[in-house]
Amino acid sequence: FIKDNGRIKVLYAEPSGGLIDCAVYDNRKDFIMNLAKWKYNSAFDFFTVATARLQTNYARELLADEAIASSADFILFIDDDMMVPKDLFYGLIRHADSADIMAPLCFQRVPPYNPVLYTLEEKMENGRLTLTSSVIKDYPKNGTFYADSVGFGVALIKTEVLKKVPKPWFFSNSALGEDIFFCLRAKKEGFKLLIDTRIKVGHMASPHCVTELDFIRTSGTEEGKIKHAEELSKH
Repeated sequence: FIKDNGRIKVLYAEPSGGLIDCAVYDNRKDFIMNLAKWKYNSAFDFFTVATARLQTNYARELLADEAIASSADFILFIDDDMMVPKDLFYGLIRHADSADIMAPLCFQRVPPYNPVLYTLEEKMENGRLTLTSSVIKDYPKNGTFYADSVGFGVALIKTEVLKKVPKPWFFSNSALGEDIFFCLRAKKEGFKLLIDTRIKVGHMASPHCVTELDFIRTSGTEEGKIKHAEELSKH
């Protein structure tokens, strides 16, 4: 990936709803400061761009446009509700020789907190092509593997993927999320997606007001188990 000038350009892009949690703000400062320190001993140049108060798929589209326009070699998506380790980029970029989209281990922020890792299946039903996704719950622990699709809460993507996958990248009439659908299209173009489950990322949940119901659900009693099951069935 070394250019003629010996530098590799990485665009750190953050889709944002405009209301970032203070814990995420602190986390991101640590992450960016660490990138700045590492820059002087590496072949990478880092740049940042963000959007505010935009629908996620539209924000991703604009950020991806900026990656192409600025001649970036990679775009690193980090949503504004993700808590990342300071060495996130180093952990992902080491897979750039064997993958085109690289992602850490992330989870949904609502029960049952499933990992955002998926297999995809296309099949014909009644003369129509249907597409379904299934959560990968039994993922390799503390290792790497190739997957069909992943959520883009945190993802490092080579911009050559954006150049080959036709626009729009993150809009579709599919019931699947914009990131899952993009992964499907990238896979069809021959690109590989790798997950590194050694890299753990946190997902900020919505503020929660603790009530008696929380106590009952976590009490271990029969009533608690029933309440807990009822809550899970809502998601």
